[in-house]
Amino acid sequence: MEDFIVAMLNMIGGGGAGPIAAGLLSQAPETWNPALYQLAVSVHDVAVKPLASVVFTVVLYVRFVELYALTAFQSLPFAFLVHEDTKPIGVGFFKSYALRCACRLRCGAGGVRRG
Repeated sequence: MEDFIVAMLNMIGGGGAGPIAAGLLSQAPETWNPALYQLAVSVHDVAVKPLASVVFTVVLYVRFVELYALTAFQSLPFAFLVHEDTKPIGVGFFKSYALRCACRLRCGAGGVRRG
């Protein structure tokens, strides 16, 4: 296992990974420095989890508001479809709306935005 880690690090970094680095990487993180590991876990529990939760919730609400706004103004593109000069605007709106709805179904509410 140690030889595999050294070979992998040498391929990525262009050499320089010795048996000490490979030995550290083959051990569990809590055995390196228990105090530092516990600090990292504490920071993760206190700061990273709540912040990630808030960011996820905000993104989720923004996605639903975006879809709601597109649905609320959906009658407007029908008026654009009537005239030849404004028809591309209506068609573009429906394509955008379909893409966003499909992304919600495929990626979930917080999925990757495309377009």
